[in-house]
Amino acid sequence: MKIILLQNVKNVGQKGEVKEVSEGFARNHLFPRNLAKAGTEQTLREVKKLSQDKANHQALEVSKIKETFESLSNQIFVFNMKATEQGALFAKFEEKNLLEYLHKKEYKKIELKHITIVGSPIKHTGDYTVVLKEKNITSTFTISIQK
Repeated sequence: MKIILLQNVKNVGQKGEVKEVSEGFARNHLFPRNLAKAGTEQTLREVKKLSQDKANHQALEVSKIKETFESLSNQIFVFNMKATEQGALFAKFEEKNLLEYLHKKEYKKIELKHITIVGSPIKHTGDYTVVLKEKNITSTFTISIQK
């Protein structure tokens, strides 16, 4: 019997998957606990449409992230921070500081997991390379820490 899982079920599958199980298991265990519903023609079409919609949404998100990364590529951002005469910063500069700045500049699609600052945490003035990465999309730009 074909079923559509409504929740993750151990040793059966993940939510949203279509599985083939015995009729007794479905009727006696899965259906009474609302873990699955019968895989009729209509419900199978609904699941297929939902999975296509999800794939389209993910593709759109990836294209937006790619566009954002490309707009940042090869740019230089300058940050003025308090530092000693030797260039040591009074407060370290990290990925979260850069993320706050980028969000203020309307780069809302970028998340902390995307940002890697080479040499982080930054404790001295100078130029640093930032790598943005999401799956197979990569972009780099430079930040300049000055006093």
